[in-house]
Amino acid sequence: HDLGVLSYIFSLVNENEIPPEKDDKLQTLKKKLTEEPLNNGKVLIFSESAETVDYLFNNINPKDDKSIRKASTGDANKNTLVNRFSPKANDYTFKPSETEINMMMATDVLAEGLNMQDCDKIINYDLHWNPVKLIQRFGRIDRIGSTHDEIFGFNFLPETDLDRNLNLQEVVHNRIQDIHDTIGEDAKILDDSEQINEDEMYAIYERDVKQLALFEENLEKESVSFNEAEEELRKLKEENPDKFEEIRSLRDGIRCSVSEQGNNHFVFCQADKYSQLYMVDSKGKITEKEVIKILGMLKSQFGKSTKDIPDNFSQTLQTVKDQFVKDVVDRYLEQKHSRPINIDQRYIKEELQNIHNNADNEDLKSQTVMFEQVFLNVQRPAVLAELKKLRKNKVTERALWID
Repeated sequence: HDLGVLSYIFSLVNENEIPPEKDDKLQTLKKKLTEEPLNNGKVLIFSESAETVDYLFNNINPKDDKSIRKASTGDANKNTLVNRFSPKANDYTFKPSETEINMMMATDVLAEGLNMQDCDKIINYDLHWNPVKLIQRFGRIDRIGSTHDEIFGFNFLPETDLDRNLNLQEVVHNRIQDIHDTIGEDAKILDDSEQINEDEMYAIYERDVKQLALFEENLEKESVSFNEAEEELRKLKEENPDKFEEIRSLRDGIRCSVSEQGNNHFVFCQADKYSQLYMVDSKGKITEKEVIKILGMLKSQFGKSTKDIPDNFSQTLQTVKDQFVKDVVDRYLEQKHSRPINIDQRYIKEELQNIHNNADNEDLKSQTVMFEQVFLNVQRPAVLAELKKLRKNKVTERALWID
């Protein structure tokens, strides 16, 4: 049924041949590029789709101006393009045949681990559902070493009737605000209603800049982005379809081990639409839950030597399963609340859960549940300020109960 509907939609589009001149979104972009501040200096334009990048490039640069280029997944010369787009940040010397790039159009293949802070203006032609991806995009130009006093970010929001069904803008806004509350950012990402959490954000500037840059560099080397993982699967499907189908058809619960993974164990858990990847040490302790880091450690090649599954792996699986159940319950409780909880509320929530788990009578357990519901829903500034004090003073468990 879905294929039939999509085929019908495609036939309508194909028959009418909607020309670029009637594409309001494209024409709006072209108009904005002729106005301040986008008509001066460098501009970086992101889209999730490689087809959209091609479409923009062909319509904005019909005469193939060498100062306007594009990059998408699979481009072998992306580093050269980045160097030409941001030569100062990358300390790049142009070759005689090369020209500087002033406008770059790209998929998220350029969204991670690249220095493009010669540029001070970024456009998201489509609103990515993942706020981390939006932040990563901005992070290409809003970086240590930028000489710009201001960084400009522009977002194309979903069409009104479409967003009424998707609710994409509100979902992304809420997720971004949760990031502000939990981690902190030094700039607004989507709109002016975001509340920046300065206490958490400015803690990062207390570190040595060189150490911070080294940390970021190491993180990028050790991690594998979702784009890279997707590209690996795409290449496998094209080059070895039988192996791809064999892997895709594996039943749940398969266990395997290769020598290059050392003493680390990796466990993937899924409950309905919620999933989590865990890395566990030889003692059964969960040491990492950041997916891109784990993907980097899991990256392997066919033909690597295998080794026996550890004897205590079943016990490790049970430990991880218990943690996953707790994570699922925590996620469910957070989704029940009308607004995302901030870092202070999350701290109180965890301490109340510790009290609950160690309580020796049902009355105390009931009280912890009641207080958790109260503090996770409260929005009064005075109460939130008190919660912040408790977290900063590291008041824990029974001491928290007395306070």
